[in-house]
Amino acid sequence: MTPQRWMGCRSLTAAAVVACGVLVGGCGSSDPAPVSHALTKESTSATPTAAADAFPDMSSYSVAPYDGYAVVDSPRVQGFAFTTPDGLQCANNAYPTPEFEWVSCWGPRPDRGPGLWSFNAEPGAPATVEPVSAEDVETPGSPPPPLLPAQTRITAQKGNATCGVGADGVTACRVGEHGFVLTPTSASLF
Repeated sequence: MTPQRWMGCRSLTAAAVVACGVLVGGCGSSDPAPVSHALTKESTSATPTAAADAFPDMSSYSVAPYDGYAVVDSPRVQGFAFTTPDGLQCANNAYPTPEFEWVSCWGPRPDRGPGLWSFNAEPGAPATVEPVSAEDVETPGSPPPPLLPAQTRITAQKGNATCGVGADGVTACRVGEHGFVLTPTSASLF
């Protein structure tokens, strides 16, 4: 599987994540052609920060019913997807096995500047952020994934990604030792 094909599945809405496996002909294809033009943009890698230590304690958050957010048993997708109260869309995928798991959130981020931004984390490297276009992350006619209410968390059933939304507008996701914490005015990557 080429990294470009796998990363192409990461920058899509939940509906498009499902379609990625169908329309792309498989993220595991040996064809090295990029899935979208977002793959040619440089991503900004973060250096590890104290954000890992500042990851919110979600033990008091309600646990979301996984079935309401699951995107499973679809070709090449085993994970969850949700929308945050402030309009970010997030998704997780652990296909084909948890060692390839990733979690991503995208949408407007005033702290990063105009446009749309995608925050991505996977087990083997610090989280990254990159600008994306609407064509990269939206599927016309597809509804956004369901809302994950404030003070709620979700954990992957296949893999170990965890995401949660705090009452203070914080969205935090991690997979293994890497992830991101997004506040209304800042983003920390680790």
